[in-house]
Amino acid sequence: MMSVDVRPENPDSEISLLDILSFLSDSWKKLAAAALAGAVLGLGFWFLVASYQVSINLRNNERLGILSIKSLQATLPNLAAEILEKNQAPEGKVGQYRSMSNPEFWKKALTPVFSLTKADIKDLGAEVKDANNSILFLVIQGSGGSKESATQSADAITQFFREGGAYMAIRDLFSTQRADFLGAQARIESKVNSTLIELEYQKTRLKSLEDLGKRFPVESRSSIQAFDPKDSGAKYLPINTQIIAINTDINNNIESLSRLKDHQAQQEQIKLWLERSGELIDKSYNGLELNTQLLALEAKFRGEIKSADPKAFAFVDDLRTSLLSYEARFRWGLLQDGTPTAKKPGMLKFTAAGFIAALFLALVALLGQRVWINIKGVGAK
Repeated sequence: MMSVDVRPENPDSEISLLDILSFLSDSWKKLAAAALAGAVLGLGFWFLVASYQVSINLRNNERLGILSIKSLQATLPNLAAEILEKNQAPEGKVGQYRSMSNPEFWKKALTPVFSLTKADIKDLGAEVKDANNSILFLVIQGSGGSKESATQSADAITQFFREGGAYMAIRDLFSTQRADFLGAQARIESKVNSTLIELEYQKTRLKSLEDLGKRFPVESRSSIQAFDPKDSGAKYLPINTQIIAINTDINNNIESLSRLKDHQAQQEQIKLWLERSGELIDKSYNGLELNTQLLALEAKFRGEIKSADPKAFAFVDDLRTSLLSYEARFRWGLLQDGTPTAKKPGMLKFTAAGFIAALFLALVALLGQRVWINIKGVGAK
């Protein structure tokens, strides 16, 4: 019977355990030297590049919600960019503000800590499915080459978060007030004009009815039946009854005009407030300082209002409520809890990473060299 030879045509192409042992025996010194060099480089990278991480915990006493936090994470980068564009960044903080102008920065620098974790909710099940999972803390994280610089970075981020958050709230309030003022001003003027026009028609109608009453003095009875003076059948009612009805309409419109005049007077207050507060808002991006100035301006407005006119206090009362809520939220509601904690990635981690990376690269290079030598040897044969 004929036998079949199944051995490979090129026995030299097989890699045996002996070849591997021979390769390691010839190259272990090179591999060890490369791995040692990688470990040294990893250690040097840790000393020179690895940064400290400093965390500051802020108590969320005013219970900022997740939507408010997300809104601030989206708007604070724009505010930092605006400050840079206008060259109003604090001295020595330009680099910090440039980092804070990146939206991705705030996803890492600001982390909310909820009262219940996902694991807690999973364990408790349906009992807390619809519960209000409030935010207990806000963790601000800064980084730097040294512990001191990382602490300064975390302090700067915390300060900007509180001052910038207050500023954005004030600016939103100012924008809302300005929009409401423009809309209300147009509506009131239109209502005043239409009421004045209707009042003139009613006075003309009243004069006509009084003239009719003089022409027909024999009519002295009046109906007590309720009716709509605009109804087509109202003209057949007794003249005295029509005169009483039209006088009632005139008095109602006069009262409406008086109310509208009061609203216009309040609009003048709002207009003056918008002018003065707008000047302050344009001068400073420090929301906490700006809020103090606006509270002083509100007190001045309150002092200028006549105490005999309680209606005039409506605007300043609402204004003071909003400003005090910002004061409570950003000055007193976000107080630091404990001392900042600092940490730096482990030295062993960087050293091991450098060791493994250098060993792998050296192994690949030596294997490549060995394969190339074998290829050249086969070609020579």
